[in-house]
Amino acid sequence: PLRVVAGYVGIGALVALHWLTFYGAVKLANASVAATCIALAPVFTSIIEPWVAKRPFQLRELAFGLAVLPGVALVVGGVPDGMRLGVLVGAVSALLVAVFGSLNKRMVSHADPLTVTALELGAGTLTLTLLAPLMPYLLPALASPLWVVPDLHD
Repeated sequence: PLRVVAGYVGIGALVALHWLTFYGAVKLANASVAATCIALAPVFTSIIEPWVAKRPFQLRELAFGLAVLPGVALVVGGVPDGMRLGVLVGAVSALLVAVFGSLNKRMVSHADPLTVTALELGAGTLTLTLLAPLMPYLLPALASPLWVVPDLHD
């Protein structure tokens, strides 16, 4: 059904945005900060998944998710001010992981895995293709070196 196809296309776009924000966090901060921020995903998932899956909220899930916060704070608490935007973008990446993971879990039984993969990867490719020319204007810090003059950092 068109509704199911649209759901998987939307999930694919979210996955693409997750990867864009994850690698943006790497560029704006560094790989360890970006990877550490992904550890926030269970916190977001414990809040988002019950709402998306229409199931009861589990305080235990939130508690396990919150257990990572001291470690995340230890890593990102010492980053220089110039990397703070990378921390924020990394947290957005973790939020996107929670959203698309929860949606995928809800829709897992609606289609076969090969069809789901094709729809999500196709939608992700289309999303990134449409965003690429706009990146220098929307998010200059995340723009591809193909669209701006590259420097040695790139």
